[in-house]
Amino acid sequence: MADILPVPETLIFFHGLLKLIIGVVALIYAFLLIPKYKQKKSKITIFLLFTYIFTSLGMIFSGFDNFLGWDDLLGENTWLGFGFSQIFVGCANTAFIALYLEIFRVKENWNTSHYILWASYAIVMLGSSTLIMTYYSFLWPRVILLQNVIFLLLSILCFGLWTISSTRILHRMDDAKYKTKFRSFQLMGISFILLFIFFTLANLSDSPSFFTWFASFFMMLGFYFSYRGFLHS
Repeated sequence: MADILPVPETLIFFHGLLKLIIGVVALIYAFLLIPKYKQKKSKITIFLLFTYIFTSLGMIFSGFDNFLGWDDLLGENTWLGFGFSQIFVGCANTAFIALYLEIFRVKENWNTSHYILWASYAIVMLGSSTLIMTYYSFLWPRVILLQNVIFLLLSILCFGLWTISSTRILHRMDDAKYKTKFRSFQLMGISFILLFIFFTLANLSDSPSFFTWFASFFMMLGFYFSYRGFLHS
C-alpha cells in the first residue's frame, strides 16, 4: 500500500501520545462502570465494560510503537504494537455486538440463535483482526485490503444496527429521560461508524496517518455520547 495523509516525523510523538490519552480515557470510563456493575450485575454493563477495556488496550498497544520503539522491532516496516492493537479492537467489537444483542434483541434470556449470531460475528471479526495483526507484525499475508474491507463491513454492520435500532425506539419514546438516552445511543452509533471508516483508511497506510487523528476525534465523541447514554441519563 501507499502512504495516506502521512504524519510528519515532527508530530510522531504527538501521534503516539494521542493514542495513549484515548486509551487512558477508555480505561477511566471502564472504571466508572465497575460500581454500576457491582450494583446491578447486568449483562449490559459487563459487555460495555469489556468493550472499553479492550478499546483501551488497543489504543495503548498502538501507542507503544512510538513510545517503546516497537516499530521495526521484528524487521523493517513492522508495527508490532499497532498489529496487536487490531486484536484488541476486534475483541471490543465482539463485546459490543453482544451488547447490541442484549439491549435490542434478547427479550429475557439468550437462546441458541443469539449465541449462533454472536459466535458467527466473533469468528469472522477476530479472524480478520488476526490477519491484519499478522500483516503489520510479521508482514504476512502480503495482502491487507481484503481483511480491512471485511473488518470495516462488520464494524459498520455492528454500529449501523445499533444506530437503526436506537432511532426506531427514539421515535416511539415520549419519556424525556429515555429520549435523551436513546438519542445519545443514536449519536454514539453514528460516531463509531465514522470512527471505523477513518480507522480503516489509517490501516491502509504504510506509515502513521492523519486518518488516525480523525478516527480519534470520533472515538472521543462516541465516548461522550456513551457516557451520556449509559451513566449520565
